[in-house]
Amino acid sequence: MKKLKILFVLVSFLCLGVITQAYALNSLFDESGTINRSNVENVWVEAFKGYTGSDYSGYYIGTFAGNESESDLESLITIYLGVTFEANSYYKAEESNSWTEGPLSVTGGGEETGTWTLDSPYALGFYSVKGGTEYALYYVNPYQTTGTWSTEHLLNKGGEQPGLSHLSAVATAVPEPTAMLLLGLGLVGLAGVGRKFKK
Repeated sequence: MKKLKILFVLVSFLCLGVITQAYALNSLFDESGTINRSNVENVWVEAFKGYTGSDYSGYYIGTFAGNESESDLESLITIYLGVTFEANSYYKAEESNSWTEGPLSVTGGGEETGTWTLDSPYALGFYSVKGGTEYALYYVNPYQTTGTWSTEHLLNKGGEQPGLSHLSAVATAVPEPTAMLLLGLGLVGLAGVGRKFKK
């Protein structure tokens, strides 16, 4: 009987955790003041809980009011992933820095569409597009070094699609393939030297 009670408590906690995560994800689209502006050309991808389209890279997660900060993006990404997320590297390209910050470069600044590029060794996993008084958040999987962006999920105060104010990127350093190859060859060499000394 005691084992049955323990099992019941564990199953209850498990169910509560799943329900909480599902509610948190749904709140990105519903009651928290966010807007789901996917259009008819966008396709829902259940595996990534987001929309995909031809005008932007990644999966559209949602549109949010205000001006995002690194901590705002970390909070939204934590809700989206269901686990605590901390940005390794955060970059914000805007007109004041000639649409370039660190390894991030953006083309089409001030326009409705354009491209983004991250220099090696960085790759982008999440990015936000800001225009008007709101921003849209996107998830890129697998991480990429180049892609396209669009303000199609944003509206300005006049109800029109705005030009880009800035693009923020959450990037991760990705090891170079040649560095990994050299490391592997070094380990193989050490194993060979170890065998030689063993004989």
